[in-house]
Amino acid sequence: MIPTPGRGGWYGSLVLCCALTGCWSDLQGPTLSLNRDWRLRPGFHADWLRYGLPKDADTSTVFLPGRFRHDQARTQDGQETLTLQLELSGSELQGSLAKDQQFSVFWGLVAEQIELFVNQTSCAVASKAPPDRLVRSRHILSVCPVGMAIESDQVVRLTAVLRSHPEQPFYIFGPWIQAGSAATILKRNYYNQLLFFAIITVFASLSGFLLLIAALRPAEKDFLYFGLFLGSLIFHYFCSHFNYERDLFFQDQYVLRDFLYYGSMYVSLFLFVVNTTHLVLKRISRWIWYFGYWILFIGTLRTMTAFWSRDISTAIMAYTNPFWFLSLFLAFFGVIRLLLGAWRSHSSELWPLGIGIGAMLLTGLYDMLAAVFWFGHDLSLTRISLILLVLSEVIVLARRFTAARDASEHMNYQLNTEVKHRIMQLEATLSQVQALKDRQDCDYYLTSLITKPLNWIQNDDRRCVVTSTLRQFKRFAYLKWKEELGGDLLISAPIELQQRVYQVALSADAMGKSMQGAGGAIVIGAVFRARLANTRIDYRFAHQEPEAWLHQAYLELQSVFQSFEGNMMATLSLMLLDLSAGDCFWINCQHPAIVLYRRNRASNFRSAEAELLQLGLPLQQNHSRFVNYARMQPGDRLILGSDGRENIELQRPYQATVMNNEESLFFQAVEEGQGEAEAIYQALLTLGSLTDDISLLSILWHGPGPRQSPVPDSRIQRRQMEAARSALRQGEHERVSAILTEALHSDPHNLVLLYHLALNLARSGDQARCADILQRLRLRAEMPTRRLERLIHIWEKSPC
Repeated sequence: MIPTPGRGGWYGSLVLCCALTGCWSDLQGPTLSLNRDWRLRPGFHADWLRYGLPKDADTSTVFLPGRFRHDQARTQDGQETLTLQLELSGSELQGSLAKDQQFSVFWGLVAEQIELFVNQTSCAVASKAPPDRLVRSRHILSVCPVGMAIESDQVVRLTAVLRSHPEQPFYIFGPWIQAGSAATILKRNYYNQLLFFAIITVFASLSGFLLLIAALRPAEKDFLYFGLFLGSLIFHYFCSHFNYERDLFFQDQYVLRDFLYYGSMYVSLFLFVVNTTHLVLKRISRWIWYFGYWILFIGTLRTMTAFWSRDISTAIMAYTNPFWFLSLFLAFFGVIRLLLGAWRSHSSELWPLGIGIGAMLLTGLYDMLAAVFWFGHDLSLTRISLILLVLSEVIVLARRFTAARDASEHMNYQLNTEVKHRIMQLEATLSQVQALKDRQDCDYYLTSLITKPLNWIQNDDRRCVVTSTLRQFKRFAYLKWKEELGGDLLISAPIELQQRVYQVALSADAMGKSMQGAGGAIVIGAVFRARLANTRIDYRFAHQEPEAWLHQAYLELQSVFQSFEGNMMATLSLMLLDLSAGDCFWINCQHPAIVLYRRNRASNFRSAEAELLQLGLPLQQNHSRFVNYARMQPGDRLILGSDGRENIELQRPYQATVMNNEESLFFQAVEEGQGEAEAIYQALLTLGSLTDDISLLSILWHGPGPRQSPVPDSRIQRRQMEAARSALRQGEHERVSAILTEALHSDPHNLVLLYHLALNLARSGDQARCADILQRLRLRAEMPTRRLERLIHIWEKSPC
């Protein structure tokens, strides 16, 4: 919908109309129209200026403006000459010319070689074209150099002598030919020039604006094609319809002027067809491009005539003119056909374009027929209809732009309404989500209050130093508290078994994130803390061997997790460290291996260890043999940790982020941190980004205390074994048991001593003590199966 002007717009239009009316009344000053019948005779003779053209057979009457045939001319001095004469009475001139005013004639568009006489006085000679070049004609404004005193009964003869070579055309074209005061004629001519210059300026600004829109919005091809068409049309107008401004630029460069004139004319036709086709169809078919190539081919030939000789130029123009008129006919026929098709499809927005193209077609047809003498008047209406065509395309584009703007505003309004509605829904949803998040954070906070005391590190003995660090991946804020929640758990505390002090170390990682993992950690922590408490207060627990104690602790945890029917599982590493001898007993349920830091080097504590399935999975058939054993040296560090120590995103230079899959990376961090838990964690942060919960427990064993016996000497053990063999050969089983029992006081976890003691007790019939030792041997992972089966066989056949 085209917007209507407001009150200010109507007032502005009224002022503009008044101004244009004043200018037009000023232009309608006292002038005499020369658009009438003139007498014509071939050749030229000076007596005709004084006595007038003789009334003989060679004299004819023609109407100006018009075109003249070459057979109406006579060859003189190598040129064809025509003489036109008009007799005016003094009474006619007195109305348009005051006394002593200079007499002036405006001829319009005339062949380049013309000479004007008023009575016998030569007023103007326009013969700038070179005789061997076909050039475009120009506007001629003739001014007599002296004033004239005109009487009412005086006869004034206006004589125009036209000279040309045989190939040069004869014509006087223009909407009007006028005579009168030089000041009035000049003023009117300048006003016409200024009016056309103003129109061209407006169109040039419009062309630049359209090209700017096309540059900012490349998808809008209508603006691009219309801007290019308008620019070429403006250039053609400038080259053809201006005299003073044109001569200011071109001076006497006829070749350059003709080249630009013809070139802009053909380019304008091609762009007109392309622009109109895209405006109607929203696309350009390949036939339009073929037609454009044909037009440009003809235009190139016609344009190059400005640089060639007269003979070649005349021949080319004679052959190309029919094709040019045919191309014009095809172009307008195709455009009208497109418009009719668009109207049949109810495209009512194109009716202004139809009016403009129809006016252009009618005026162009009229001017073409006038050029070949079908009409006697040449009004040059085509240039006026071009302005109407441009205005019609501007109206169509404005209607489309306005419709698009209205649609966009409507869509923006609907979108804005929809966005506001969605924002309200989103705010309500966010409020609900925030309430749920607050409730969830409250649950997280309460759960963290339960899990925090379960992570318990107690280190009262100087023989070892325990350090730990724990970072849960889930961090949250609730009110003023900032906490973290996850499934990792660390516990370390001293206990006493068989009157020997052990440091317990547990590292666990429950399955799941946040609440699920925290639930598993709470279960492990609660069950294991209860076992520690029972060990300290219950005699039965305190008198268990370390293998049996670990086995019983595992069975308690496994039985609890199996009750969850696979919905909760956990990995676990549980260790007992004998502080007096450095003996380590541990079990591993698919937890990362324990790392040994010795002499500034990190490695696995044991290259191959027995491993159980995760807590919560069914027990294995050979689950009875799962306790690992190794002996530490003074100054060793053991590092227990969850799999978060290995789940690290590595940043490689100029590469994508990759997950770590190398065990040696953690060894590197242990060596950089020198076995300290917190230092190891900081070293891991420098290597990459952590993606899971991480917990590290480091135990440093300094060695036995000063009042304790050192590690047993192997020579003493050899002497004790020789004494036991001697007693066994003599059949003294009780003495053998006493010797082996004494040897076990200094080395209670020696697998060889335990095996021989159990074998001797089975042969002697002490099944109770043999069963206890057999249980310890059965739980030790490094016990050979063959020997264990032999011992069980002897124990079963021994007397009760």
